[in-house]
Amino acid sequence: MKIGTVRDRGRLIPTAQLEIKGEVGEPESVSAQIDTGFTEWFALPPQIIERLRLPLVGSEPLEFGNLSSEMINVYEGYICWYSDWRSVTVHQLPGEPTIGMELMRGYSIRIDSLSGGAVEIEAIDLR
Repeated sequence: MKIGTVRDRGRLIPTAQLEIKGEVGEPESVSAQIDTGFTEWFALPPQIIERLRLPLVGSEPLEFGNLSSEMINVYEGYICWYSDWRSVTVHQLPGEPTIGMELMRGYSIRIDSLSGGAVEIEAIDLR
């Protein structure tokens, strides 16, 4: 199923269009970059977390690619994934919304690596 496109900002960025919401309020559509180096579920910048009124569930250390770590606030949100709403942990990070590998667990990603290319995500049949 096509779920996104590849943006070209001097470097290719695979993205997916998703809806996210909190326990109350309306869902918000976001374009999230897919980051295979991000091992968590999902990341949002503070302004979107505030708008969605996501509940804070705690904080935890997060290790970055340069091997530094930082305590990061963690929230609970809901993402519409394959027509079903899934509860996900949301890390508060500056920048663009980001899909991590935990959300991709059990799915295959196909990326047409060119500007405007298709991004397809499909469930892996493990029968």
